[in-house]
Amino acid sequence: MIVGLTGSIASGKSFVAKMFEKMGYPVFYADDEAKKLYYDNDVIRDLKSTISEDLYKGNIPDFGKISEFVFSCRENNKLLSDRLLAHLYPVLLKWIADNPSDINIVEAAVLYESGWDKYVDVVLCVYCDEKIRIERIKKRNINNTANYIDRIKYQLPDEVKREKADYVIDNDGVKPLLPQIVEFLKFVEKWKE
Repeated sequence: MIVGLTGSIASGKSFVAKMFEKMGYPVFYADDEAKKLYYDNDVIRDLKSTISEDLYKGNIPDFGKISEFVFSCRENNKLLSDRLLAHLYPVLLKWIADNPSDINIVEAAVLYESGWDKYVDVVLCVYCDEKIRIERIKKRNINNTANYIDRIKYQLPDEVKREKADYVIDNDGVKPLLPQIVEFLKFVEKWKE
């Protein structure tokens, strides 16, 4: 079974993913794997030819220019995301084949936005109120808060993700996470029947 784990920036989805890992479940971190692709020769050729040579200095990604391009408008954001996702999907399939498990977790902030929800069996959303998320962002990196807040605009609102998900974990900082994860695993076992 493949579980899509999603949630907005600073919702705590990566923290929940780490908890699943500690419990012995394999986790595919889509954002981390996508970042690695910027150094892949096929991706370099693709992005230079379909978007712009300016995204690279030689074959080294210029993340300042990439960020500027991606967050300048929704069309650019979608174009780059679509190009990367085309290269990322085979990486995911190989990872699943290399990590046989009853439950594989695919952690992806843009699970719905990318259309990857159709590739998973169950979607788990880590939900957190926007005010709390913005406070968490400020604590992470006060100098880069505006950048994170800009990124939120390119993701579905957490409320929408919450409505679409098969199961929701509330990460408000009050309810303990572990009992919610245990309940989710019980839900998955019933779902598999």
